[in-house]
Amino acid sequence: MSICRNSIYQRYSTSDWDMSNRNNFMEAEKERSAAERLRADLFRTVKVTDQVTRTRQQNNTRKLGT
Repeated sequence: MSICRNSIYQRYSTSDWDMSNRNNFMEAEKERSAAERLRADLFRTVKVTDQVTRTRQQNNTRKLGT
């Protein structure tokens, strides 16, 4: 059993694990950053669309009232 266990742990060195963890951390950070940017862009789009809708509704209401 110890031979199997040793062979598993010898496949990857400490530096391999460290490099893999750093790469995983950087990828996760990129994904978080992209998600935050997307969320901000969508929020801005919703605000602009809402404002355009309100303006058009007010204009149409005014035109129908005159």
